[in-house]
Amino acid sequence: MVDKNGIPFEIKIIDRNIWIVIFNRFDDFDDFQIKRLDILKKYKNEKIELIGSGLKKTISKKEWKNITEHNFRNVVNRLKSISEFEGLEFLNIETNLKIKCL
Repeated sequence: MVDKNGIPFEIKIIDRNIWIVIFNRFDDFDDFQIKRLDILKKYKNEKIELIGSGLKKTISKKEWKNITEHNFRNVVNRLKSISEFEGLEFLNIETNLKIKCL
């Protein structure tokens, strides 16, 4: 799926959780693991972490049942703002080009 700004995201059901993932590129990273651990420390309370495909927010199925469209948009926007703050690039799936966060 792609949001209205062209940023690709995905929803996955993993066991008892729902993952909302926005896709980032990591071509320019010298050490992915250091960045991953840094983001994990900063956003652990929000259940946000960096995985191989991008930033991931974990939501329980119970919480997911009560989520509204507005809440969902807020989650995607939060992932986008963290990407921008952390200097991550979005992946444009259609053209496979980098979308640089300014």
